[in-house]
Amino acid sequence: MITTANLEKYRNGDFLQFVNNVLELLPQATADQLNIGSQRTILQTAAQSFNNAYLPYTGSDITPEIQALDAQRDNAVIGIKMMLEAWQYHFDPVTKNNAFALLDILNRFGDRIYKLRYQLETATINSILAEWEEKHSDKISQLQLTDWVNELKTSNQNFNNKYIARTVQLSEVETGVLATARTASTEAYRTLKQHIEAHALLTPNAEYDQLMAKLSSLVNQYNLAVTKYSSTEESGGEDQKPESPQTPS
Repeated sequence: MITTANLEKYRNGDFLQFVNNVLELLPQATADQLNIGSQRTILQTAAQSFNNAYLPYTGSDITPEIQALDAQRDNAVIGIKMMLEAWQYHFDPVTKNNAFALLDILNRFGDRIYKLRYQLETATINSILAEWEEKHSDKISQLQLTDWVNELKTSNQNFNNKYIARTVQLSEVETGVLATARTASTEAYRTLKQHIEAHALLTPNAEYDQLMAKLSSLVNQYNLAVTKYSSTEESGGEDQKPESPQTPS
């Protein structure tokens, strides 16, 4: 028997690669010899349809805007922090104390806010701004940070608006043509699996055994990968922002 694949838990990219790997392990000529050629053909056709649906899903036209807005708010966070750090050494006691107060709030949320995953950074910036504006608006004015704070607030809100717009856009694809194509590919794979197991049972052959062993090994690798990235979802998952070599350490 072939190990059961936890297909429902596979991310779309992993699911597509899994199906492609199955097709690679079972060339059409081999499938024809084992009397499962038609099932493989059906799976290959379904996989191609899924691939065609998946490409626009990964290439949202909103993504570049999201990345630009994320960089914009990151620059605002970094700029404000650097100014506050400099003012800690100011000769005027009022300026120094105001800088310490605002910086203390900023540092409370971590020293690398700009490295947080997208929506966690959005929430963190909102919390910082809320506390600054509610309790320390006088300090912001005294330090002449109003324009900086407005820049951070605007870029963060614009980022969130675009992020939500992309989420809606992708959900429409994911629940529409992509979902249909994935369902077809899932059914095609399971049908192929059933035929392989049936032939192996009714007409025992070393080639069926070897094929089932290869597929089981493949399934085990993907199932293990699922458990690993599921357990690390809190650290970012697909919401993790790309690395930026220009960001200071």
